[in-house]
Amino acid sequence: MGRHKVRLAGSRRKPSHAIASVRVSDTRTARDGMNLLAAFCRPRQFGASTHGIVARASPLGAVHGCILNLGSLRAAMSTMRHPHVLIGALLLAALPCATRPLAAQQNAYDTGDMRVEVLGLRHWTLATLQDSIARRVPGQTLHDDGGIVTLKDSLRFADVQVVRLTMIGGPDAKSPTERRQFLVIKVVEPQDSALVAWAPSPRGMNVVRPEYAAFVGASVSGVGMRSFDSNWLQPALNMYRRDSVGRAQGVAPHPRLKKDAERLWTFLDDSRSPASRDTALAALHGDALYLNRLIAVAVLVNFADDDRAWWGLVEALRDPHPPVRDLALTALKAMPPRAVDWTPALPALRLLLGGTNLRAFEPLAEALVQTRIDPAHAPALLRGNIRWALEHLGADNPASPHRTGEFLKHLNRGGDASMAPGGWEAWLRRL
Repeated sequence: MGRHKVRLAGSRRKPSHAIASVRVSDTRTARDGMNLLAAFCRPRQFGASTHGIVARASPLGAVHGCILNLGSLRAAMSTMRHPHVLIGALLLAALPCATRPLAAQQNAYDTGDMRVEVLGLRHWTLATLQDSIARRVPGQTLHDDGGIVTLKDSLRFADVQVVRLTMIGGPDAKSPTERRQFLVIKVVEPQDSALVAWAPSPRGMNVVRPEYAAFVGASVSGVGMRSFDSNWLQPALNMYRRDSVGRAQGVAPHPRLKKDAERLWTFLDDSRSPASRDTALAALHGDALYLNRLIAVAVLVNFADDDRAWWGLVEALRDPHPPVRDLALTALKAMPPRAVDWTPALPALRLLLGGTNLRAFEPLAEALVQTRIDPAHAPALLRGNIRWALEHLGADNPASPHRTGEFLKHLNRGGDASMAPGGWEAWLRRL
């Protein structure tokens, strides 16, 4: 008689939960039970991504969202010497089928009609995070705007990024039209501050460039530049590639945006020459004045046919000034996709996929798929750098696992390792 251990991998974090031992006469019977469990379960679909069964001899991993084909399973059990082994495995697998993954439960909670989840916790727990905020500011909660500020300013988290998602329908929705709100808080704990690698501040030109002075509405010496409000640049740039009807519809709900947006669109229309491109690249890499770098990011949207523009925007995602990197993310989304040789940008891409600018992880992953990054770069990007890929794969909201899974499938040359033994984690660790 032997003892075959079966672990339910609802969480990647600690293997100590949900451990059971099934006494069997030989390990082959247990292995057959695991294989049959995988064979007679079909995966649940989340949009275009698949979350299903992964069977290993020991332990049993990543079992969630499964739907049993009971007819085929009953027929198979009638041929087994020890069907109770399969029954024991099924009882273990039923737990995650009936609820959310354990890791997501530990780091997520509901408030009103919104689901709040925290990605990136290793040294902290959700409970200690909430308690620490409440002790410093009584009555304040993690999902308050003030709670985010407390994380950074009082608890000294190295980075905190917040993403708000609205999902309509989906497999977990009560109806096809149900709207579900998700607040995803991505954190880098104080102990992991080395993961955040913002670029150093450039030391070049510290005045508004002559090419940008009229647009900024300031003199060449920089007088009046403090009156320049950059908040409207993101929505205006986001509408730049629309036709006239689309632009009009975009600014209609925001009459105060119309004048500034039209000024940006005119400026960009006049900034399509090679000289404009070269000025933007020089400003982005060398100018100390953040306004020059901010405008340079907008100008580079005109040069999607030049790989250097893509590399420049990726570098700008690490800019030391938040408005620059936020606009760079908007610009990256606005670029019409085409094949890009990302080789010179691999060091920056690795940092961004490893914890720098957490807001950019998923949009950047999508952009790399759309620009057909060479799968041969997978080791350079992710070898020893898999933490945040796994965090997004295990997220509670449906969007993050889907977008990350599509990125990894591209790097795996179209193969979906989520259905293989060990899932994506095993694939990432083999890089």
